[in-house]
Amino acid sequence: MNSETQAQKQIIASLKTIGNNFLKTSKHLRNVEKSCRDASEKFQQTTR
Repeated sequence: MNSETQAQKQIIASLKTIGNNFLKTSKHLRNVEKSCRDASEKFQQTTR
């Protein structure tokens, strides 16, 4: 296998990893957003 093909395989693997990390991060941020919203609602209830 030549070095160009090897480099292409490494790039593809890296892009897949970046894509997977992006998906994990977006899921995490949705959970954070939900937690913040829940905390905000609870806080509003206690201050009324």
